Amino acid sequence: FKLLEELKEARIAAGGTDLFVDMKQGLIEASDIISLHKIEELKGIGKKDKRIRIGAMVTAQEIISSSLINQHIPALADAARSMASCQIRSMATIGGNISSAVPSADLPPSLIAADATVELRCSGSSREVSLTKFFTGPRETICKTGELLTFIFVPFPPPNTGISYQKFSLREANALAVASVASRLTLKDGKIDRVAIVLGAVAPTPVEALKTSEFLFGKEPSQSLLEEASLMAKEEASPISDIRGSIWYRKELIPILTRRALTEALLQAQRKPRTRK
Repeated sequence: FKLLEELKEARIAAGGTDLFVDMKQGLIEASDIISLHKIEELKGIGKKDKRIRIGAMVTAQEIISSSLINQHIPALADAARSMASCQIRSMATIGGNISSAVPSADLPPSLIAADATVELRCSGSSREVSLTKFFTGPRETICKTGELLTFIFVPFPPPNTGISYQKFSLREANALAVASVASRLTLKDGKIDRVAIVLGAVAPTPVEALKTSEFLFGKEPSQSLLEEASLMAKEEASPISDIRGSIWYRKELIPILTRRALTEALLQAQRKPRTRK
């Protein structure tokens, strides 16, 4: 934090898999780089205050390998597994994937669906904010000058909850999402008691399909209901056309990915709950 105050134009480097590529392409400039690589306090996955705490320097590969993540938030491990190549996953960090605020990033949708919050710390104070409020635009966040994302907190999902992440890319590996959807369903007395649908790569930031979620709330789940909801989600996307896909193409993907995500989340929610360890 002292270095951030002294070096006004410095950039923070976690894994560097975004930062250094952007610098080489001339998208950003940095007179100094401050590496977090040796700060052990920002590493590790564990439990704190009845939540899962993930250090900002935890890599995608560590998320994939975590028994705690795989047991309680397998969708996050699935999202990490879909990122780039093995080499990149061994370097790229969860803090970097979130802080870069790239609309096609893989980890934020499933984290938002799981009600994640992030801790933002500066030299004099810290604050915890919902990840839904963290992004303000493409590559833009609420982080203030001199503020650093230090931890991600995810509450343990209640019983009868399923979370799924579905992504479409133009090839099997090393590809950014053309569109993605994360969904969460919690069942109570045979009806949908809690629902979240988060769309990725089809808006300036990850966007919650709130109207679709409201439509599903309180209803008894069925395949026809999920089909109808999937079509509604399409109308809540506001994509752009780029090299990976047109507006029309991305909008056509949303119902397919939403249906897959809701169906898988429902299957998970209907399974017998496991004892928390």
